[in-house]
Amino acid sequence: MSYRTLAHGPYFRAWWAMLFTNLGTNIGWLAILWLAAARGGPEAVGIVTAAFALPGVVSGVYAGVLLDRMPRALAIALDNGGRAILYALVAVEAGQAHFSLVVLTVLVGLGSLLTPLSQAGIWSLVPDLLQEGQTLGTANAAMNGIWQVATLAGPAAGGLLTARFGPALPIALQACLYALTAAMMGGLRGVQAQPGHTLSAWAGLGAVFRTPAVLAVTLFTFAYSFVYAPLEVGLPSFVAHDLHAKAGSYGVLWAIFAVGALLGSAIWGARRSLPRLGLWLAADFLAWGLVMAGFSQTRILAPALLVMAVGGFIYSPYQLWTNTYLQQAVPGTLLGRLFGAFTAITGLGLPLGSLAAGALSTAVSLRALIALGGAACVALGGLALAVPTLRRLPDLNLAREGSGGGEETS
Repeated sequence: MSYRTLAHGPYFRAWWAMLFTNLGTNIGWLAILWLAAARGGPEAVGIVTAAFALPGVVSGVYAGVLLDRMPRALAIALDNGGRAILYALVAVEAGQAHFSLVVLTVLVGLGSLLTPLSQAGIWSLVPDLLQEGQTLGTANAAMNGIWQVATLAGPAAGGLLTARFGPALPIALQACLYALTAAMMGGLRGVQAQPGHTLSAWAGLGAVFRTPAVLAVTLFTFAYSFVYAPLEVGLPSFVAHDLHAKAGSYGVLWAIFAVGALLGSAIWGARRSLPRLGLWLAADFLAWGLVMAGFSQTRILAPALLVMAVGGFIYSPYQLWTNTYLQQAVPGTLLGRLFGAFTAITGLGLPLGSLAAGALSTAVSLRALIALGGAACVALGGLALAVPTLRRLPDLNLAREGSGGGEETS
């Protein structure tokens, strides 16, 4: 399968649109964190981060209803249009002499409520975007690669712009990129599977909890995010105190992680099938756990960079595999609500894991914290092998073309 087949048609337009919105998020988020830290201290950073993450968990289920009730591309356009307005207001607030943490938190929280329309929307839309010769595996891998590209370029651009012009300009650029995405996705509003006969708000959760295989994938994805959190929480201080490196090295570590992840997405997405999906998911848990354990034992920057590159390669295909599986697990008319529910449940993993890791960090060393995260992930892999529902997941079809459509099930 060739990625060149994706370079035309509605998918190609959507790919660029989602790249712009992810770049905007990464550019502006660094400036927002700098603004909160500079004017409100660590407590302000924690409050704004919670406002960025948690409201979307609540709205995810209801966002799924809109995604199945209206053209999904239009829903993504509405999300980005709304966030363009909200973050334009944030940029205005950032330029004021008197900073209001309350206003910033409210605006970021409102943006978080809209975000699931894009987060769940794009994965439920991808099957409907594909044309002849374009396959789910390559399409999902290319869409997954957007995160790595945005992680590489966004923070660097945001940091340079913030240092040179202050936080207002990069946040304004974030709003402009959202507006551009809204315009591009609005032009695709006719690309949509036929809506189902019933649009219950709880149909997505019902699809998760009534389908054992989907429930297993959802719960293990939540757990994967939870045990990943110690690395996210501990890495900045680990770089400074254990690797004796400067702040720039922290960015380099994530950049090399993104390079490994981009390579992993490209290679795994080019496969036509993946036999025994459950065994591959379990192997991914085990391998990532070993990477975290190995990283915790590094003493200097060079081997740490190597381990992070390997870690990115290992971590990257998980979303590709699970999203492709979910796209084929239910009828197309239910995909919006399924991904809305899936996003809501799994989205709790990282913030809850971060809270637990933060509390644990006061009792153990940073090396021990990251190593414990690795050990927990190895245990998760062992559990995945022991759970028949996950272990017996069927072969994954990465070569399917177009949308399955189908009728809604009750």
